Amino acid sequence: MTAKDLIRKSFALNDMIVHSYLDDMNDAEFKMIPVAGMNSIAWQIGHLIASEANMLDKVAPGASPALPEGFAAKYERGSTADASEFHTKDQLFGVWAGQRAATMKALDEIEESKFDDATGLDYAPTVGELLNLIANHPLMHAGQWVAVRRAANKKVAI
Repeated sequence: MTAKDLIRKSFALNDMIVHSYLDDMNDAEFKMIPVAGMNSIAWQIGHLIASEANMLDKVAPGASPALPEGFAAKYERGSTADASEFHTKDQLFGVWAGQRAATMKALDEIEESKFDDATGLDYAPTVGELLNLIANHPLMHAGQWVAVRRAANKKVAI
């Protein structure tokens, strides 16, 4: 098994977890804030998409599709956007599908010999670590999705 194979498996596992938690939710649940100070799922998904585009740009400049106008600013940390301004669940997953396709294409095209190249980032110092972080970033948010599921009386997903 190669490093690319392992990263692909991380993407597949994390995508399964994302969809297990979120596929049965509606737009109102996506914008729900069940605990004070927590971001809505809509904000978190927008953040994941913008982060993926930004991180991919560090190792494959120009590989990401253009995000909708104002998208990244709306979903950045500290944004003052109101939940009513967030995209719908279907819109978010549509944008994410395009970004993810670009990320997987870039993963296919980057030579594994480049995985040890420096990124200049403290949180992911090599190309391989950054690609692996992109795959695993959604799990940093999954616990918050469980809180929304419980508040919305959804069945246990996983």
